[in-house]
Amino acid sequence: MPSAIVAEGDTDRAVIHAITGLELPPEPGVFGRDNAIRLAAVAAKQLNRQIVLVLDTNGFTSEQIDKEVAADVAKIWGGPPPRHGPWFLHAPTSSAVRVVIAGLPNDATLKELGVVSHAIDDYLPLLCLDPEAIDEYCTRENLAHRPRAAELRALLDDLAARLRARGVTMDSSKRYLDIIRAIVGFQASRAKFAADLIGRCPAGTRTRLFKTLAEQILNDPPLSFAA
Repeated sequence: MPSAIVAEGDTDRAVIHAITGLELPPEPGVFGRDNAIRLAAVAAKQLNRQIVLVLDTNGFTSEQIDKEVAADVAKIWGGPPPRHGPWFLHAPTSSAVRVVIAGLPNDATLKELGVVSHAIDDYLPLLCLDPEAIDEYCTRENLAHRPRAAELRALLDDLAARLRARGVTMDSSKRYLDIIRAIVGFQASRAKFAADLIGRCPAGTRTRLFKTLAEQILNDPPLSFAA
């Protein structure tokens, strides 16, 4: 199990906490990919930690992300980091960093919606379009209007088409999530919505959607600093 997890923003941290049960302390000012990579590299340089760095896919391949992280870590560590499997090794502190990539670029529903910029947010519209998950959420939220999954999908398709006709790009789950929050009348942040949505969904649905990501975060592969 990792000793620390670094993610790109508040929604990412909310999702990770909801699916793993691990507490992620708030990181003021840490928003975005570059800042997350830097934070993980600096933390590994200072303390003995095994750090999981959770990054959004954002249209990149795993090989491209690996090269990106290796280059950024090298700038902070003073040279190319040695490797052991997926780990970037910082021998002076016996620390290591590995990357978990979040996003669902192969999901059929997201493809139908036109999502091409993938992130940890990808899981949330899928939960909203699951009949049991959205019904449980709306019931426990005590909303005046409780859209069914089929109704919500029809609204999303219609609104997305209207927005595209006006030049608004609908290429990410974040944009769809903002529309869904408006439809159901949720006033708090995207991170709070994510936490409540995941926390209230049926256990079987949560396992089906998040099992792979949770296991990738929680289960550290073997690590060795031996030359």
